[in-house]
Amino acid sequence: MSDLAPPLHCIADGCHQNNAIEHRFCQACQTPLVHRYLRLLGRSLPNEQLHTQIGGRYWVVHPQWVLDLRPELPPTMPETIPEQLVPYLRLIPQRLHLPQIYGQLPAQPEETWLLEYNPSSALTPEQLLLPQLTQVWPNVDAYRQVLWLWQIARLWEPLATEGVASSLLQTEWLTVQGTVVQLQQLQADIESATLAQLGEFWQTQLSAVQPVIQPFFTGLVQQLQMGAIASSAQLAQLLSSALANLQSLRSRSHQLVAATDTGPTRSHNEDACAPQTTTPLTAANLLAIVCDGIGGHAGGEVASEMAIATVQAALQDLIEHPDTPAEQILPTLEQSILAANTEICAQNDQEGREERQRMGTTLVTTLLTLEALYHAHVGDSRLYWITRQACYRLTLDDDVAAREVRLGYALERDALSFPGGGSLVQALGMGPRIYPNLDRWVLDEDGVLLLCSDGLSDRDRVEQYWPSELLPILTGDQTLTRALERLIEIANTRNGHDNVTVALAHVQVQTQERPLSPLAAPSAPEISPATAIPASPRSPFYWLKTLSLLLLLVLGLGLLSYRLFPEWREQIDRLLGNSQVTSLEPTPTSPPSPLPPPILEPTPSPSLSPSPAAQDPAILRFEVETILQLPANTVLSSVAQLPSTSITLSQPTTFKIIDKRTPIDQTPWLKLQSCDPETPITAWLPEADAQTAAQPLFVANCEGSNSSTVDPEKN
Repeated sequence: MSDLAPPLHCIADGCHQNNAIEHRFCQACQTPLVHRYLRLLGRSLPNEQLHTQIGGRYWVVHPQWVLDLRPELPPTMPETIPEQLVPYLRLIPQRLHLPQIYGQLPAQPEETWLLEYNPSSALTPEQLLLPQLTQVWPNVDAYRQVLWLWQIARLWEPLATEGVASSLLQTEWLTVQGTVVQLQQLQADIESATLAQLGEFWQTQLSAVQPVIQPFFTGLVQQLQMGAIASSAQLAQLLSSALANLQSLRSRSHQLVAATDTGPTRSHNEDACAPQTTTPLTAANLLAIVCDGIGGHAGGEVASEMAIATVQAALQDLIEHPDTPAEQILPTLEQSILAANTEICAQNDQEGREERQRMGTTLVTTLLTLEALYHAHVGDSRLYWITRQACYRLTLDDDVAAREVRLGYALERDALSFPGGGSLVQALGMGPRIYPNLDRWVLDEDGVLLLCSDGLSDRDRVEQYWPSELLPILTGDQTLTRALERLIEIANTRNGHDNVTVALAHVQVQTQERPLSPLAAPSAPEISPATAIPASPRSPFYWLKTLSLLLLLVLGLGLLSYRLFPEWREQIDRLLGNSQVTSLEPTPTSPPSPLPPPILEPTPSPSLSPSPAAQDPAILRFEVETILQLPANTVLSSVAQLPSTSITLSQPTTFKIIDKRTPIDQTPWLKLQSCDPETPITAWLPEADAQTAAQPLFVANCEGSNSSTVDPEKN
């Protein structure tokens, strides 16, 4: 195939030289070549198109797979995102198990989308085809079988929320990559999928369980089918307990190194890490922390050191006591980060730091125990998990681009190209409210954990260099210390625009052959005869009566909602043409509401700029009667939901909050009325947008604001 294949372009700026597909490095500049294999969504190409080029860019290596020959170029992006693709975007936090939409395949008679998976070590089409879970299920031990069920249970709720849970019931799409369950694509639910269906699927497709878990598995699927297991969270907890009972089948060891470097262009280092050691550390529990400070000299570096000191002190008991119950670890980890945020905010207030002088920091931390990995992050410092098969990113940046994707507004690669797309939406020290991202992951194969600041992760350097720098650790061809030195060197030579901090942990997992007593069936609430599903079918009259009662109930709830919820009434009236929307600049279409201006702007010396509302918890609540000012280009909604007819402000405008509602989607909305009688506006704004965009005015009423345009410096 190499004799026929067109060249693969180098992604390095100023190079873009042609290279043979089988090469791993550019022959001109030695940059690792990106082999980005993409899968066609929902269709296959005819065999006659094999080994041909599509759109001058995509090389067909399999009827369902193409190789991007121009990875340095952005893919073809849609003007609007089809509704069937939105679940992929909103489920980006589950990217470990799911593909993401890459772009469109050009020059096709029908609309064809390309799916992007975790960066893989595969270099041939045969290596791309992952085995189905049902194929390898009989060949793995009891621990791995329960681990895969646990992963599926964790996926059920987010997929059900997006209406695609039935994807987990499709044998051909349910595959595994090493120890990780991966869905090849998503399927829209025709009707809501149920846990009873999941139990039936497991019983029919995964019946070849290991003897030690046979009683447990049989009882589990029976309880699923009977409805005794009420939620996927309860199911995941039962499976997590089973993993704990099987823990003697595994032994784990880990080593840790970490270092930070100022870099070639900065005068001081605002990054920090713990521990700082190039000599591998070993312990039952290992804590690693990486912070990237924000706020300039004597700001960012202070914040990052404060965060590390606070988190270390709060977690000291966990580090010293390996027998800490698993259910206590994540809450303790979260409280340590919240405490660090409080400390930094208090220091800002004590020193009178305002606007861009306020200091803050990102944070990513891991706690490795003998049974699992616990991790948390705030900001854009990242955590990767590298195995022999792939490079998995376990964190999602807290930036504008990721928020656009999670809301279903843009594809990831498109959102990253937006002005300000990389700007942070939260960091420690930004304000009294932060929301740490926390998770627990069970490691069941040898691998390398990489924590890093954006001095390394920018420009996809990790995705480029993990095969050459981190895979050799797993084969014994590279030491952990040397890999640490190489990554810092790569960050300084290939990026070089920022400080860089890296922590590496080598995790080794051994399978233990030990006799175990069979696990008993899980205990769950018994179903009494009165509530059990009857064995005999219902008569037609029973179903007619039931449907009639349900119809009356729905109509009654609809009428009640129409009267009690003004935002629903406004939406219904608008759809029926019974209401008008007053606006300064009405938008005829219904695009998603743009995100508020980023809280952190990328600058050579980044710093935090929290609004006064973010500094004052009393104002942050935005109660009814509050007077506030919104900047020009703020987008308001005609009703309390998205998408809706939008209103774009052409100038800074003063409003009064006249109502506050939380609709069925649990998003708080503020109803606003303009203070200027000559330009009357009544519209809605999400409270989250107000927290980042609004300038609160310390006046009692609209008359005290003087006009619709107010100089914020006077407040």
